[in-house]
Amino acid sequence: MAFSAGKTTLFVGDLAIFCKDDDIMRTFSPFGQIVEVKIMKSEESHRNLSYGFVKFANTVAAKDAMEKLDGKILCGRPLR
Repeated sequence: MAFSAGKTTLFVGDLAIFCKDDDIMRTFSPFGQIVEVKIMKSEESHRNLSYGFVKFANTVAAKDAMEKLDGKILCGRPLR
């Protein structure tokens, strides 16, 4: 996961291809209000790619989530 000071959006890498928005929402929502979850999809096959973005309402929640969830298992794979 990557975080920049003043930013509310986290890049989330190493997602399993079967991971869903709801899985990400359940994992990240305890850290604060989530504005948007977006898992990137292949244009050709419409299958999930291995990364996405989580946008929080504020930077404190985003930073807290990044610090506490980096390396935690989601859908069988460690978050990055």
